[in-house]
Amino acid sequence: MPDDDLPSQKDELTRALRARIRMARIRAGYATLEEAKRIVEIRLPVKGRTYAGYETGPNVPDLAIIHELETFFNVPMGWIATGDGRSAAELEAVLKEAESAIGRKAKRKEEDSGQKQGVNQLTSNLLQIDIKPSQFVPSGRIPVLLVHEIASFLASGGEYAMDPARMLTVPESVPVGPLVYCYVIPAGDFSMVAREGLSFAPGDELILDGALDVEHGGYLLIGPAGSGQWMLRRYEGGASFLQASEFMLYALNPAVSPVRVTDRAAWDYGGRLIRRLEKF
Repeated sequence: MPDDDLPSQKDELTRALRARIRMARIRAGYATLEEAKRIVEIRLPVKGRTYAGYETGPNVPDLAIIHELETFFNVPMGWIATGDGRSAAELEAVLKEAESAIGRKAKRKEEDSGQKQGVNQLTSNLLQIDIKPSQFVPSGRIPVLLVHEIASFLASGGEYAMDPARMLTVPESVPVGPLVYCYVIPAGDFSMVAREGLSFAPGDELILDGALDVEHGGYLLIGPAGSGQWMLRRYEGGASFLQASEFMLYALNPAVSPVRVTDRAAWDYGGRLIRRLEKF
């Protein structure tokens, strides 16, 4: 995808994420944002105003909070994060219809009883937003690894014991293999943030495959051997990474100097970047 298309892609992802959060909230029985804000602040480690920003902007939840919301709203794990294939426009159309239905139902209830009904009464039987497991067709689940876990995971051939709570459900478009995992760029790491065009920012969730080689111009996770430190870099070499004897590692931030490598054995390989799950 050309660099010029990245802003529009990110806007689409952001709209779709916000729509899925609204859909999950309404489906769980919270017809209004204000009601959800109060309950979320009590039940989750999120301020009400922060949650409101998840639906309306500018706040963007990280992966851990997204999974908290999926559990709280009782939707399939990974649905808010990656969706079920529907575009932002399709989701927004469903929301418009559902919210109109809620308003009509509330008005009828008030006319019939002369008093307002509770939020759960309004939405407990709402069928317009039906998130069925059959709609969500993941290709698998991959671990979200901390920095100190990557080497052990790769050395074990993907059998490294993981906390089930830190497994990420990925859509069918992601090729899942034994050494595929998710790595989150740490806070404060701006080495791959460019002045314009393609960037990888702190909090971006990267899907990597430790079994795949990297060709010239591709991106890899790499670090000094035995250091337990990892960095995402653009690879430039006359041959693929696993075949090259010398190569260059480039950051996208112009303030970070490139690294010339003459001994591949002095570096640990964390895998090839195969997908970025945008920080929406």
